[in-house]
Amino acid sequence: MSFFDWDNAQKKRIRAGRGIGFEDAVFHIERGDLLDILESHQPERDPSQRVFVV
Repeated sequence: MSFFDWDNAQKKRIRAGRGIGFEDAVFHIERGDLLDILESHQPERDPSQRVFVV
């Protein structure tokens, strides 16, 4: 089992703005609903960050 930790303020902002939250994304990733993994659109800011498409 993996451990996920996210900022509560960001969690609320994401859910309000997009209608989906981190918990939803984790649920679908764990179910195998991951469609793609993309490079970050700002690699200079955080080169290890990836974008998961679910």
